[in-house]
Amino acid sequence: MDVRQAVNNHYLNIDSSVSDVSDVSDQTQPSCMNKVHSFLFITYNRSELLTKSFTSLREAVLALGLPVEFVVSDDASSLEHQVVINSLGFDVLSISDINRGLGANQNRGIASCKGGFIFQIQDDWIFVGQPSDLTDAVQVMESDPEVGIVQLTDVSSDLPSERRITRGGVMYDVFRNDQLPWDRDCGLRPYSDHPHVKRISFVKEIGSYLEGVAMGVMENDYKRRIATQKRWRVAQMTSKRIFIDYEAEHSLNPGGKRHELVVLLHKIPFVGKWIEWFIRQIWRRVDHLAAVVIARLSA
Repeated sequence: MDVRQAVNNHYLNIDSSVSDVSDVSDQTQPSCMNKVHSFLFITYNRSELLTKSFTSLREAVLALGLPVEFVVSDDASSLEHQVVINSLGFDVLSISDINRGLGANQNRGIASCKGGFIFQIQDDWIFVGQPSDLTDAVQVMESDPEVGIVQLTDVSSDLPSERRITRGGVMYDVFRNDQLPWDRDCGLRPYSDHPHVKRISFVKEIGSYLEGVAMGVMENDYKRRIATQKRWRVAQMTSKRIFIDYEAEHSLNPGGKRHELVVLLHKIPFVGKWIEWFIRQIWRRVDHLAAVVIARLSA
């Protein structure tokens, strides 16, 4: 049985004591206090960053007094990194015997979680918010049946969004799904693998991450699936600085690194960066025009 099948089985057999909250009305005191929360850390050969990420969040979470579990999913890091991981005090360790890639690592980690809400954090993100920011994000989902996932960093998407507020006073933005069946440039869709919290029913319906493909292909596929469905919407906390990327230069995502063409353009004296900017603006305008046309045709 592969990891994706294990994830799907996990969703079907998840403990009945964990209930979906899509129909729960908002309360000033969030009912999330009585539900299990999973804090899932995704890592590979970066135990020094994982240590900073985990310790920055652990004390804040424990201060809330929530029923929680700390889970780590490691993609077959070298022995010296695994020694550190084992010493950090995670409740659940999911260690792969061989390197299978980010998609499989995320799927395996999610399958190891028992919570009704899963906070998913890659190992280079540091928590800088307030403990209440975490329960506020869950309160958003408890109060709003449309929201399946809340991004915990600023979303750069230029998609139309709607400002909403819970009865408890938590402000958040909800983004429209663009319904476009093609990959779009970074920042044109609200989902990203930056820290976020999602409800288990959202994870079940969107499905598992692709495995055995390039990292960028995997992430774009997941973004596209979210953008082309109609049940769930992506939200973000408003005016909140909850996580920061500690060392972006250590990113393992080739999609976050400069393309060879960009590097080549930057070698052109004085005007290289302007040419890159101009090309990006043209592409975004073409993409936006196509989105507008399709939206009008489908209206």
